[in-house]
Amino acid sequence: MSVWGEILAAVKTRVTGLSGLPATPVTREDPRLMQSDTTLPLLAVVDGGPERPIDFAFTKIVWEQYPVLVLWVKVNDRANALVTAELDGRQLIMDTLDQRPPLSGVTAATVTDVDLEPLDLFDYPPNNAVYKVFGVRAIYTAYRTRLNP
Repeated sequence: MSVWGEILAAVKTRVTGLSGLPATPVTREDPRLMQSDTTLPLLAVVDGGPERPIDFAFTKIVWEQYPVLVLWVKVNDRANALVTAELDGRQLIMDTLDQRPPLSGVTAATVTDVDLEPLDLFDYPPNNAVYKVFGVRAIYTAYRTRLNP
């Protein structure tokens, strides 16, 4: 499995079953692609953009960062702020992801660090505001052996 696939699977495992959040997070359902039959609330673990090389040393070792979004998606209740339960849920996600070692179960690379950024509340889609979305961006730093040095 790819480094990306292993990191997404490990994050999904780590956030599964957190109290007060949807019990089973999904990794394949990007909230931007939700259909009308999607069951809400939804906890989505999706890639947060392309991996970023952070070290171009001429060695066999490659350092990269992998941004992952853990998003809690709910039906929009038209509240313009996060309520206590939502703030508590976001904090629980951050506390769960902020552990050492950062991830277990990743064998394609060695994950050494995680930087966490709480995300602002946003409505999706912007013009219709059907969903309320909030969560955490986790940026994992990892190194792996380059196949072709």
